[in-house]
Amino acid sequence: MTADVDAAPVSEDDDWTPIAKTVARLKRSQSEVPGSMQHFAVVLHLGEVVTKLHALVLLGILERFEGGAISPLSFELARASSAGTWIGALREVVGRVQPKMLADEDGKAWFAELRAWLSRPRGRPDAEVLDAVLQPLAELAALLNPGAGSGRGELRTPLDLMQSFVEVRNKTTGHHAYGAEFWSSNVGTLTDAALWMRATSPLWKASLVLPITRDGKKFARVLRGTEPSQTIEAVGMTSGGAACVYESTFVTSLGELIHVDAGTNLTFIANGSWRDSDSTAEFLSHSLEATAPAEGSRRRELSAFAIRPATQRSSETEGEDALALDPGVVANNLPPPATSYVHRPSLEEPLRTNLRDTKRRHLINVRGTGGFGKTSLILQLCHELVSNPDECPYDAVVWMSARDIDLMLTGPTPVRRGQESLEDVWRRFGVLFGEGDDANSRELFEMSMRADSILLVLDNFETFDEQQRAHEYLDQLVEPPAKVVITSRHEFSGENAVEVKGMAQEEADQLLIQSARDAGIEPLMTPAIRSKIFDRCQGHPYAMKLVAS
Repeated sequence: MTADVDAAPVSEDDDWTPIAKTVARLKRSQSEVPGSMQHFAVVLHLGEVVTKLHALVLLGILERFEGGAISPLSFELARASSAGTWIGALREVVGRVQPKMLADEDGKAWFAELRAWLSRPRGRPDAEVLDAVLQPLAELAALLNPGAGSGRGELRTPLDLMQSFVEVRNKTTGHHAYGAEFWSSNVGTLTDAALWMRATSPLWKASLVLPITRDGKKFARVLRGTEPSQTIEAVGMTSGGAACVYESTFVTSLGELIHVDAGTNLTFIANGSWRDSDSTAEFLSHSLEATAPAEGSRRRELSAFAIRPATQRSSETEGEDALALDPGVVANNLPPPATSYVHRPSLEEPLRTNLRDTKRRHLINVRGTGGFGKTSLILQLCHELVSNPDECPYDAVVWMSARDIDLMLTGPTPVRRGQESLEDVWRRFGVLFGEGDDANSRELFEMSMRADSILLVLDNFETFDEQQRAHEYLDQLVEPPAKVVITSRHEFSGENAVEVKGMAQEEADQLLIQSARDAGIEPLMTPAIRSKIFDRCQGHPYAMKLVAS
């Protein structure tokens, strides 16, 4: 694949935009200093601004549907000291779409398309081309930073592409020890990837506008980096603020993390370096070719960002916002499987048998104390089911979560519950299966759970509102071939339960070795130490991971 900067022409009338001006810089560097370190840095700037604009647009949509307040993610980005923080925020916001967002008719199709483009690894029409640009960049990132995880299994998505850009940037920016051959050999790989992202993202289908004031007149400027197809009036927008507009009707404020200088038309994006003394953050123009220290950067006051928002983030095990309908996979919205899952045959076999037999008891409680691995267990078996459609007895596997605490290696962390009540379950089910109306969602849910082959998982049921009423409702409603699995710390009358207790010694050994490897201390995890930790923690998986890490 050959990089072609001219494949996406830049209009002179539009050359002030962050994308177009950065591409113009790329064209100049490619003609004036091809294959140089400077050329390499310009391509990295293009990859970074594309990543940041995706994060800002999706974050703006998220904040719109969460009441318009500053989110914890915005708070973190104002302080972000590395591009890796932006990638983390982008990954999180992609997974945090609430059902009501997809019910917005104006933006639903475009938003779903953008999210799928960013994160869906299978069944992509552009899979072959994406792999052609991602694989060389992932290999370069792995070469520069061994062990950083650049090769993410079979995932081949633009999010992985952006992650690899960050890994390359962090290892090469400011490091001048590489010879001329390094820059000339790798700049083509980088350019191909950056221009592919710019050319194919659905983000540019929308009109990203920012209202500015010139000569006393307020009007909107298009930020998307292509020649504007229409003039968008800056009605109801705050000067200096930004908006994502979809077909001129879907409008979302992007807050204060993006700014256009009215005098120069340069676009500045938050670049961290927060200062408590005056509540300012650094803003950077990626499109400006700075020739002096600090040129192209400025500080802006963000007083509203001085206090951390109280809103909690969503759980790592919250289900995806849409059903994956990829070929060769059963329809599902499962969160990703646990990265270091340890198989537990004595628990897996009876639960696997129960799940595969749709004639058996329709309501199962995977029960046990917190941190014993209930969620990891059922999630592993669900992924096993959906990856084998010829053997799976279900037409769809639906995952919902009421989790309010994530057990992290840094300690228990409060999170926002995804589904808190039966009403939330009905609404989410309706969105997943194409029924956005709340009134019709309950009817659709009840019809489906009486007649269709659907496996519904309700994780952390003990934090569900009115859980006894909800348990009785599900017990009376659901009929084969449908089945419901709840994970809970509580017992319910007449239940069919799978009890999850502590690990066996051999299972604990695997967990401890893996945890020590992740922490870089595997040689210290001797058999004697493993046995001691196992005895002290009584086989409790989460406790053992904390000790080992």
